[in-house]
Amino acid sequence: MTPVCAFDITPEGQAAAAAELSPEAPERGYRWIHLDLTDPESRAWVAQALPDRAAATLLQAETRPRCDRTEEGLVLNLRAINLNDGQESEDMVSLRLWVQERVIVSGRLRKVFALEELKDRAEAGTAPGDEGAFLAQMADRLVDRIEEASVGFGARMDDVDDAILEGQEDTHNTLGPLRRKAIQIYRFARPQRDAVARLAQVEALPEAARLKLAETALRLTRSVEELEAVRDRGIAAQDHLDAIHAARLSRNSYALSIVAAVFLPLGFLTGLFGVNVGGVPGLEVPWAFAVLCAAMVVSAGLVLWLFRRLKWI
Repeated sequence: MTPVCAFDITPEGQAAAAAELSPEAPERGYRWIHLDLTDPESRAWVAQALPDRAAATLLQAETRPRCDRTEEGLVLNLRAINLNDGQESEDMVSLRLWVQERVIVSGRLRKVFALEELKDRAEAGTAPGDEGAFLAQMADRLVDRIEEASVGFGARMDDVDDAILEGQEDTHNTLGPLRRKAIQIYRFARPQRDAVARLAQVEALPEAARLKLAETALRLTRSVEELEAVRDRGIAAQDHLDAIHAARLSRNSYALSIVAAVFLPLGFLTGLFGVNVGGVPGLEVPWAFAVLCAAMVVSAGLVLWLFRRLKWI
């Protein structure tokens, strides 16, 4: 099996290749093994080397953010903004972790850039000094990107509101995708907030890490609230657009109804005098057509006067 990376990390942050690929703590510091779970060999190693519950967590097809404490260790599922090339950022990627005392086993199906940054730090000799600091820095980087996305959605929602006030016609084309993306990230950000908050309460972690995680959970709460605001503002904006459309349709229908009502008696008169039977008045009178036209004008005027009297127009 070839992991993405496997380090034994000292309290000073110095990292070296793990002495062995096993979920055993090194003599000093902690061990971090990061796996690509699309690799069949990695999946087989997880099933064989980890406890049953840990293996089931890392290998499950679909995940939801969670933080569960067991007698053997800590099960942690999180989600990250998707920064992979050619993929949608709101299609959040899963990160699965099994944490024991001085041992961290992480797995991913698609690249998680927050862990890539930690990998680079380990290779540079500036890795977190213990597993608590590792989890705190990892959660902080995940939330950085969620926070950035939520603030971006809020700014774009401001632009949509301004466009609606300006009467722009293509607002629907912007509002729909924005609401969809915000809802997709909110779907995972909300349970992730709870998972990070529970992680901050794990007494086995150092106090400094727990304080950092509590601050990260607070930042994630603000991001969740921003996403909720975008969702609610999107609903309000959609209702406003629908009301504008309905009012416009109502005005058009009203105008057509007035026109139809005005022409109704005119149609009756033309139909009556256009019948092809004997005895039609004015058939032999040269000025009969002019009289008929004048009568039609008077009839239309009377209809309009009646509508105004009834305050229909």
